[in-house]
Amino acid sequence: MHAYQIVAKLDAELKRIDIIKCIKSNERIRFRGVNLSGLDLLKLDLTKIDFSYACLRNVCFSNCDLHSAKLNYVDAKGANFSDASLERSESVGANLYAVTLYLSVPILALQRKIVAFGEQAWLLQSFMMLILEMQV
Repeated sequence: MHAYQIVAKLDAELKRIDIIKCIKSNERIRFRGVNLSGLDLLKLDLTKIDFSYACLRNVCFSNCDLHSAKLNYVDAKGANFSDASLERSESVGANLYAVTLYLSVPILALQRKIVAFGEQAWLLQSFMMLILEMQV
């Protein structure tokens, strides 16, 4: 059993209001190793935040700005990244099983977003090819 599987069974260590207070502080924000599982972070500006090694299971990142965010080695199983901005974000070694990646952008624009997912790029490319086949 991995450490992130054990942490995922606990409640989130912070609430949405705590995240907002950190963002408003205008300081460098790091949530490294923090359990945020199940939080609704809908529409927040999470630019350049370091979430490395955090438990992000079932977190709603829908419409979030995750530009240049660090998602390395996170457990994001079941997280929702619908319409999230992921340009220049990192996700090396991340558990992205069963994440929602719906993007309301043209398919060609999706190609630019693929680089944000590092090692999982092959999975997104396969997904994109499946979508293209369905549209024909």
